Amino acid sequence: MISYPLRVRQDFSHAAATYDVHASLQRQVTGDLAQIAQPFMSPGTHWLDVGCGTGALTHWLSAQARSVPTLVQLDLAEGMCRLAAPFAPTLCADALHLPFAPATFDGAFSSLTLQWATPIEAALGELRRVLRPGSVLAFSTLLPGTLAELEEAFTHAGLPSPLHLFYPAHIWEAALLTHGFRLETRQTHAVPLPFATPRAVLAHLKGLGATRKRDTQPLTPGQLTGALRAYPRTAEGGVTATYHLWLGLARAV
Repeated sequence: MISYPLRVRQDFSHAAATYDVHASLQRQVTGDLAQIAQPFMSPGTHWLDVGCGTGALTHWLSAQARSVPTLVQLDLAEGMCRLAAPFAPTLCADALHLPFAPATFDGAFSSLTLQWATPIEAALGELRRVLRPGSVLAFSTLLPGTLAELEEAFTHAGLPSPLHLFYPAHIWEAALLTHGFRLETRQTHAVPLPFATPRAVLAHLKGLGATRKRDTQPLTPGQLTGALRAYPRTAEGGVTATYHLWLGLARAV
């Protein structure tokens, strides 16, 4: 069976060409998080974007009518690195083994990435290692309840859920504190995305690379059909896929 880190790398690399088509929410979250981090992104500062994807943060910064920090993009997936914004340096590397010396950066940014890094404690430890004291980590992640409608469909069909296990906020808070961060800002909210059919939800997730991450057996066509038949419908006959988001700003102490 393919290891979890290799599955994550392959899934997101294979989805690189379709990612931007499906990533409107991801771009919005990047922009929201960048607004929180922007007061600390002064000219002359050196920032790291962990899980840069196709370069949403770099594109957002380039659209601002002001000077921006020096930014290094980093992603685990080679496909994403090839498509990342070309006007910032990009490295293909693992968040659990950052290829930088201690205290290299004035800030780190990571939007909807760290939930895929396991253990999260190792990722936070690496981020703290490469950050200077007093610098900031701006990050967003997904909380339990994300894709609850899809989870419900599998449960009703009597099938094990293939969905990733997302950590609750208190686990993130404890891990941040343990690894040298003081949480200063937090925002949580839920975003329901509308889709015409359950299969459109699956196409959305596949297009992002956010497909099966648990070590469960692939479903047979009949099992998948049964699960999708159990997907809850809206009053209008469509479906939703809800994301539960947490945006935070933490200080390296």
